[in-house]
Amino acid sequence: MGMFSASVLILTYNRPGELRRNVSELTSELSPDIEIIVIDNNSEFWSEDIVSEFSNRVRFIFMDENIGVAARNFGVKSCSSEFIITLDDDVFGLTQKSIDLTMDLFRG
Repeated sequence: MGMFSASVLILTYNRPGELRRNVSELTSELSPDIEIIVIDNNSEFWSEDIVSEFSNRVRFIFMDENIGVAARNFGVKSCSSEFIITLDDDVFGLTQKSIDLTMDLFRG
């Protein structure tokens, strides 16, 4: 297992408002041992500016071209944990409790 207990990957494309809301909610809700990675699928705006608002808590990956959902694979390859949760930028409501429950269920 890596240095994080779980990783949350957020795939984004041209949704700055949704991305800001999602990252804000996740950074305030999730414990520091949850890795947060944003994969930008070649947006027309520079989403790294949004991610940088949240200090070094969020890792950023920028795709050179929009390859659709296949961009998640790049995020998965860079994860530092055993458990990986993927979200689109407009999927909200992930909680620490739900991540803990999921990990407990998989661990049996």
